[in-house]
Amino acid sequence: MKREYHRWHSPSLGRDMELLIFGHAGARVLVFPTSQGRFYEWEDRGMTSALGEHLERGWIQLCCVDSVDAESWYARWRHPPSAPGGRSSTTGISSPRSCRSPGKSTAIHS
Repeated sequence: MKREYHRWHSPSLGRDMELLIFGHAGARVLVFPTSQGRFYEWEDRGMTSALGEHLERGWIQLCCVDSVDAESWYARWRHPPSAPGGRSSTTGISSPRSCRSPGKSTAIHS
């Protein structure tokens, strides 16, 4: 089975990012590691072998990306970017009120 390793420097994260691509053709499947996992996790845990026939026949191609958990979900040292109105200063997207306010939650009934 075809296996490619790629690595490049991310200026946004200030570190190298790595990924593995398995297969030569087919529908591209973006594969994320588990929480705080790494790009090689699917291969180490036998998932690429389990999908071997699909990869060999060119039905699918896996793109196993690295995690950014240390820079996002688990970056307890980092305060989320914010702007007035609860909008992200980088995306401009409003977060749901329940995510912004530590107060009471409101159930919605249909």
